[in-house]
Amino acid sequence: MKRRSSNFFLEDGQLKRRNNPHPELVISSQEVQSYILKSLHEDMGHRGENETYRRNEAIFWWEGMKKSVNEWVKSFLTCQKRSQNLQTEQGKSTETPTIFERVSMDAVHINSGRWKYGSPKEGTVDWGPEFGRELQDAVKKSGSRIRVTTPYYPDSQGMVEKGHKQLKDTLVKMCGESGGKWKEYLPLVTLADRISTKRSTGFSPYELQFAQLTVLPVDIETKTFLAVELHKISKTEELLESRAKPLGGEEEMRRKAA
Repeated sequence: MKRRSSNFFLEDGQLKRRNNPHPELVISSQEVQSYILKSLHEDMGHRGENETYRRNEAIFWWEGMKKSVNEWVKSFLTCQKRSQNLQTEQGKSTETPTIFERVSMDAVHINSGRWKYGSPKEGTVDWGPEFGRELQDAVKKSGSRIRVTTPYYPDSQGMVEKGHKQLKDTLVKMCGESGGKWKEYLPLVTLADRISTKRSTGFSPYELQFAQLTVLPVDIETKTFLAVELHKISKTEELLESRAKPLGGEEEMRRKAA
């Protein structure tokens, strides 16, 4: 008992468990545990047992957490039906010297064609009719070049093709088989996809881009280490330090992902 208790400590009135690289917040209340599970599963697009547990165990701790997560996710019939057809990600990632150098595109719904993070060096598309001359000319005007994949060779677009299937499966879980409100759920579903771990890299796209976990509403509500309490920061240097700490492992993270 004494040996186990040495793994725990109090900080700002919160019980925490020692863990690397960040301490975990101990959650003893079943009501709060249920709130956390709902926030990291239903509110994040029903991403399944593994992803719900991964995000949970990085921040929180309670006895029997993995069992709690598994039972929670299995209580949703829709999740069980869709997970039976889930395909394992395969293939090896292709390295590029800089992020966003190469962008693969496969249209399901195009709302905006503007680049958020500058112009990529190359855009890869398939032979779909939505990638006609008009779109290709628009991409070229941004300084990028278009590469059209080989017909009947889906592996060349495998990453984005499989990604869209997962997005559609998640939309079904969120709004039902009819899909009547899919446009309303799309921003949430794409966010959930960006912050979910990819088997091919071991990290989420968000982590590889920003070198830190995403701050979610549940982090702010439960006051985890991700939710920096700005009122405690009195100097500019302290603010910069709190923002710079996650960036130290950026290159190492991307090296492992490759």
